[in-house]
Amino acid sequence: MPTITRTCLFCSKTFHPTSAQVAAGGGRYCSLSCRSSQTKGPYIVRFMKRVLVGPGPDDCWLWQGKTIRHADYGYVRYDRKTRLAHRVSYELHYGVRPPADLLVCHRCDTPRCVNPAHLFLGTYSDNVQDMLAKGRSNNAVGERSPSAKLTEDQVRTIRQRLAAGETERALGDEYGVGHTSIHRIKTREHWSHVE
Repeated sequence: MPTITRTCLFCSKTFHPTSAQVAAGGGRYCSLSCRSSQTKGPYIVRFMKRVLVGPGPDDCWLWQGKTIRHADYGYVRYDRKTRLAHRVSYELHYGVRPPADLLVCHRCDTPRCVNPAHLFLGTYSDNVQDMLAKGRSNNAVGERSPSAKLTEDQVRTIRQRLAAGETERALGDEYGVGHTSIHRIKTREHWSHVE
């Protein structure tokens, strides 16, 4: 069977489509990426259609596509993978894929922001230091913590009942927490500030 040679209509690269592709009317682009780029425009154009750009040059560019529930980070399908929108924005605007061992951090502290001027590469430690420097750490302990399931009075009662011989599992079931949480209350690994 003779080899078919074509030139990609998008990137001008020479390639060899199958006879079935040509018979079906295809074989005009060397890859799905080139076909997509030619028919839908460059990926950055499609990406930016899902971004609300603020009116000022220093404003956030807010991702309008899908977001991760509870975290508000945007995500997008890119390069055959689901990736965080701000990482894709960094790559599209700076032309460099962020190394897997580095985070793309936000100067603006807005998870949905994809403005490349607001993004910088850093380690996990850099990100934590940035958070602490900006006073964004959640130092709420005990019942002031948004994730607290118990009150300080309940913790005191649990400790008294444990001392009286009740089991961690029974108390966990009664208070709607795991028995390991009750154990950590008992050993003061959790709720250590409560006497």
